Amino acid sequence: MSPRQPPRLAAWLLTRCAITRRGESLLGDLFEEYQTGHTPAWYWRETLVAILIAARCEGSKLLSRRAAQVFLALSAQSALLVWFFMLAEQYR
Repeated sequence: MSPRQPPRLAAWLLTRCAITRRGESLLGDLFEEYQTGHTPAWYWRETLVAILIAARCEGSKLLSRRAAQVFLALSAQSALLVWFFMLAEQYR
């Protein structure tokens, strides 16, 4: 049986934004936990928390800017999904 792959975008974001001394071990730990049956939503939550912690701990302006960009993009995507479902509900 092949291992389950975590959400690609979340894994990519971790490699781009959660740059810390322990970045690779974090990726490995999250991958192992995901294999035990956690959901993609769990993986996303852990990714976002790791990015926030890295931004705060590193104190880097670049890292903080990346984290802000990620959250803005996710917020915009969420707003579009809500709008789409509201629009679809009108035409039912």
